[in-house]
Amino acid sequence: MQQFFQILISFFMSILSLFGLFGPKEPEMTMTKVGVIPSYENVRTVEGGCTDGTYIYQTLIDPKAEDGNVPCRLVKISAATMQTVKVSGELRIDHANDITYNSNTRELIVCNNKPNYSTLTFVDPDTLEIKSTRDISSKVYSVVYVGDGDFYYAGISNTYTVVEMNSNFEVTGTFDMINNGFTRQTIDTDGEYIYAVYYKENYIYKYDTNGNYEGKCALPVTENEAENIFFIGDTMYVTYNILTPGSDGEAGGYIYKLENAKYEK
Repeated sequence: MQQFFQILISFFMSILSLFGLFGPKEPEMTMTKVGVIPSYENVRTVEGGCTDGTYIYQTLIDPKAEDGNVPCRLVKISAATMQTVKVSGELRIDHANDITYNSNTRELIVCNNKPNYSTLTFVDPDTLEIKSTRDISSKVYSVVYVGDGDFYYAGISNTYTVVEMNSNFEVTGTFDMINNGFTRQTIDTDGEYIYAVYYKENYIYKYDTNGNYEGKCALPVTENEAENIFFIGDTMYVTYNILTPGSDGEAGGYIYKLENAKYEK
């Protein structure tokens, strides 16, 4: 009799599995707050960010300052402890819309963006002091360095176009992303795919390195502004700007870990 019931249970389990009613569940997408970015009086709006794998670098600006004279702070955070380990002096790097880390030259490269769209600023990651600036031929809102190949991807300002640039910032390729009408924030890559982060709505769009659309991920954290993304290993992190100043004391932004992201076409 016991053997009969075991056979019967196995039969019903098979039927349920056949119709997708039983079996292992797909892991749920989660976002976990892992870090807080401090603000510095009026310098409190989070903009660009990146990592070198050991430290996270995030910029904050004064959103009310006039173009060309925007105070900025560059914050260096331990990736292991999520504690701030160094803060720059007051910098003038415009909107500071994105940062990337060049592992070959050991430099942080800031994409100034508005109003100097073609200007890049090179910063020492140890001292957080400006080393130099450079004007390139492209107006960009985001730039990401790819160490395996010594080249860059960049988002072209006021467009949904992504370009590939060599180590001298000369354009060698291009593709167009989907025009979704959202605010373009930054792009990043894990080496296999290119990811674009947006606000209004908080979304991440995914493309392969040939520019083929792979899907979009609606971020579950919606109350603040998704600003930038970066990878530590295979894990994606999303940085948010706090939209209501003072709602969390002196915090300017949050860092979330994104796991089991769901990309749907």
